[in-house]
Amino acid sequence: MGIDNISLLENDARKLSDRNGWTRSPSICSAGLSVAWNDLRITAKQSHSHLLKKTKYTYKNIIRNVSGAVKSRTFVAILGASGSGKSSLMTILANRNPGDLQMTGKITIGGTPIGKFTRYISGFVYQDDLFLASLTVTEHLNFTAKLRLDKNVTEKARKILINEILTQLGLLKVANNKIGSSKFGGEKVNLSGGERKRLSIATELITDPSLLFCDEPTTGLDAFTALRVIENLKSLVEEKHKTIICSIHQPSEQIFELFDQVILLTSGRIAFSGSPTEAVQFFQSQGYSHNEEQDRAVYLIESLAKESAASTTDKFCNDYEESEYYFKTLEFVDKEMEKDITSSQMIAYHKHVNNPNWFRRLGYVTHRSFLAIVRDNSVQKIRLTQKMSGVQALKGVIFFLVGQNFFPPIHAAASQIPTHLPIFFREYANSTNTPLLFYLSNVLCLLPAFILDPLVFTILVYFMANLQQTAFAIIFTCCMTVLVLNTSAAFGMCVSVAFKKRDIMDAVINPFTTTLIMCSGVFIKLSTIPPILRWIRYVSWFTCSLESLFIVQLYGVNHIQCDPDPSIPCLRNSRDVLASFDFNEDNLWWDVIKVLGFYVFLHLAAYFLLLKKLRSRKL
Repeated sequence: MGIDNISLLENDARKLSDRNGWTRSPSICSAGLSVAWNDLRITAKQSHSHLLKKTKYTYKNIIRNVSGAVKSRTFVAILGASGSGKSSLMTILANRNPGDLQMTGKITIGGTPIGKFTRYISGFVYQDDLFLASLTVTEHLNFTAKLRLDKNVTEKARKILINEILTQLGLLKVANNKIGSSKFGGEKVNLSGGERKRLSIATELITDPSLLFCDEPTTGLDAFTALRVIENLKSLVEEKHKTIICSIHQPSEQIFELFDQVILLTSGRIAFSGSPTEAVQFFQSQGYSHNEEQDRAVYLIESLAKESAASTTDKFCNDYEESEYYFKTLEFVDKEMEKDITSSQMIAYHKHVNNPNWFRRLGYVTHRSFLAIVRDNSVQKIRLTQKMSGVQALKGVIFFLVGQNFFPPIHAAASQIPTHLPIFFREYANSTNTPLLFYLSNVLCLLPAFILDPLVFTILVYFMANLQQTAFAIIFTCCMTVLVLNTSAAFGMCVSVAFKKRDIMDAVINPFTTTLIMCSGVFIKLSTIPPILRWIRYVSWFTCSLESLFIVQLYGVNHIQCDPDPSIPCLRNSRDVLASFDFNEDNLWWDVIKVLGFYVFLHLAAYFLLLKKLRSRKL
């Protein structure tokens, strides 16, 4: 980035600062943030279900009464074997509790006990990278900036900020590439694993956090790509004065030497905390010889594995807690705990953030979802899987109109929510999205297609089949097919929120919709349906829409010529035709009200299921 552009950004930020009356706090944020924890214990709640018995809960110790600290402006690695508690420790330190973890003890950031403010001053890069595949890198960062930055930040300042981050992380050359996923295929739209990981880091850097947590940022990457990602993080510590904490499994020597501090975990306890050189010296003092040709990280982890195999990890950790390294750490922890910095002081830098209002954020999220749908046309493909064929009888035309607006939208809407839900959980954790905002944006982004498509389809079929040519009949039929389609979509969204896996969704949707159709009165007269199934007609928007369309299309038909074949029942007027299906012309507006009621009820049910799922995660 050129000097002129950086100056523009600084000037823009300074003007914004003057206008809103805020500045960074040099004593807190600019100096970086330290993290300290004392007597920290983390347990995981586990349920044990038994048939016909009450579910029992037990608690498993993940982290066992540990104390430690991370100084400001340092690059820290949390190392340990699988199951040692690396991710759990970092998750709790970052105050990103997934819901199944409980903690006791005290954690401070910059001398302040952790709380809600932690999410405003820190970023968290998750192990798995979640993006909307059809957006470009720049578009993704732009939407993130719009949702998370002050609403008064100008378009120019936002572009300069994004350009600076892309340059810092080496993503400028792929700025206009689609993020992509496996289904896109091809190098032009897919980012490499390293580029996706750096984009995850860039996403968190939008708010310029003083503290950054990275959960295993090198997992799944080759040695060269992993080194480049870690070098990018190291440059953020050196050039931007950030504090970065990473959990990492087994780094190479080149990666290991980039860390300022390592924290070694084993069986839920800290085996050592200090510089990489100090770690080797301590392990050598415990009787583990080090071959100079051996990677230090491998040496340390293998030494801990030997302790674990010999069931002497507690003794090893006790020896560390009696060492000078631990006493130095405790001195720093005590100083941090004694600091008298309130959470209001801690977030003074972020207090200025005047978030976009609810309607503006709804517009951003809806625009993002709409772009994703337009570019990923799986919804349209699902919607247009069948073609028109010759339809002559009124019964066939109406069934065709309703059926074509009943099945496809259920599956199309059911495929929409699962794609966006994981991203929503991340944004909710960062306080940039809300359940109502997320749900409404998904409804609104589907509306244009779910209104225009049935209108065009209905008008074509209507005039080809030469149905009632009155204005009321035409308008009513168009409105009813639009309403049926959107009610079906609401049902699809309800099912997709309730169930995670697609095969389970299909196992619910297919038998349910088939039952509604079979009990609609078209195939079987409603009065002949077994009493045990008769109630289905009252919970079927399919039946209500059929009945209302039959009533409208048969209105004013007082004479029907009977077929000369005596074996065919003679239906002389509209009442006789409606009676053959057990329909009643007095139900017209009741049918409309019921379909509207189903539409509202299904959306409310989907929304409350989303809230329930969110509460179960305890983000």
